[in-house]
Amino acid sequence: MTRRALILRNPRATGGPLRHREGWRALLAALDYETVELEPEPGWRTIWGHVRQLTPILSGTSVPESIVWPRGVVADAVRDHRPDVVIVHTLRSCVPELEQLGVPVIVDYVDQLSESYRQRAHISSRTRRPLFLAMAASHRRVESARRGDAQLAVGANDARQLDAQWVPVIPTGTATASSVPFADRPHDAVFFGSLNYEPNVEALRWLDSTDTTDLDLLVAGRRATPEVRAIVAENGWTLKDGFDSVGELADLARVAIAPLRSATGIQTKIFDAALIGLAQVVTPPALAGFGTPIPAVVEETIAEVVQSAHELARSRERAESLAAAALEVVTSAYSIEQWAPIVDQILERAIAGSSATSAPQPLPEVA
Repeated sequence: MTRRALILRNPRATGGPLRHREGWRALLAALDYETVELEPEPGWRTIWGHVRQLTPILSGTSVPESIVWPRGVVADAVRDHRPDVVIVHTLRSCVPELEQLGVPVIVDYVDQLSESYRQRAHISSRTRRPLFLAMAASHRRVESARRGDAQLAVGANDARQLDAQWVPVIPTGTATASSVPFADRPHDAVFFGSLNYEPNVEALRWLDSTDTTDLDLLVAGRRATPEVRAIVAENGWTLKDGFDSVGELADLARVAIAPLRSATGIQTKIFDAALIGLAQVVTPPALAGFGTPIPAVVEETIAEVVQSAHELARSRERAESLAAAALEVVTSAYSIEQWAPIVDQILERAIAGSSATSAPQPLPEVA
């Protein structure tokens, strides 16, 4: 019998969370689930529904971002589609009425957003800091309430902190190899990602604090802030304003770097670099979300990151061997085949009536 899942989508999903949504679609398709996706459509006709959401937000049972879900929309969807399970993408889509609908609920935190907001408060401007701290406090209260029949997180470290089950982002891209010979690529290294995302901006500030004279660096991504543009220009790096496919970067650089100082969830840029055949030099926060580690050069200081990237970009055999090892782990330990049976167990336990307050049950070890 085909089961049906109702997915409450986070309307703000971009980057990693958006990729996680794609992974969920692939997992559910592999399990022969019919899926219905619901996203709020704010408008004046639903203004009263939004106002009614203020009560649970002010009482601390919902996070502020959930106000985009008008009261009653989720109940109507459950009544119309009669799902076997509801999957909630982040606490931003976790509305109080879920607990009154008599349907199993999987809360996928995705990231530990309380920690993400705390980190953003630490590295953001003084004017934005109070807002981020308030958001962190709100999310921490709701996280501690352990909503739903099962709780998941994409980052292994976040899962431990939240006492949730680790279910990572499942890469849905295919492996591609550069057609440009290693020595002919114009840049030593590439750093890529959304260039207005605070942890990425923080990483570039950190790079700016050390000598990168000997490293030909490409910075690639959309939405570069004025600060990012200034840092790139001052250091003589190259800025690529967006790219249609991450595969383009494999033709332009010999290695990838991810010198993150703060991070939550799982860094999909690590998957991306592995899938396009780039060896990586990273810091520990960049790998904290990976329960099964991705082979990479791991350095603690920014000077060591730059030095290792410089050396790796001049050692084709070492770089290609490291890249091949990373690709092997990504395509085996983070595959649909690996994770579909585990997700199936989680869903079946919830459907069978798991207690909303029970601790996560042990699942098979992941190779």
